[in-house]
Amino acid sequence: MMISLYQENCPLCSEPSEYEQCDRKKRQLFYCKKCKQLLITDRAKRELVGKNIRHQSLSDLSGSLTSNEILHISFEERELKCVVEDYTFWR
Repeated sequence: MMISLYQENCPLCSEPSEYEQCDRKKRQLFYCKKCKQLLITDRAKRELVGKNIRHQSLSDLSGSLTSNEILHISFEERELKCVVEDYTFWR
């Protein structure tokens, strides 16, 4: 199966990045030179865009992870949730 990659600025560091749609388009898996790989829900992305909510610290955290880890950012119970998960689960 061929994966479609799209171009968009990273929601954490705003650098040009690529992403693929996951989970029936409810999540995006970003590939960024600075932040490496991160998974973000549509709702969390809307909450982050245009706001200066922990962008730098989340970018630093994501960029520090190993190739087997991924930062999963979601929006639950009216707040951002960030969890480090096993990258292979999403592959």
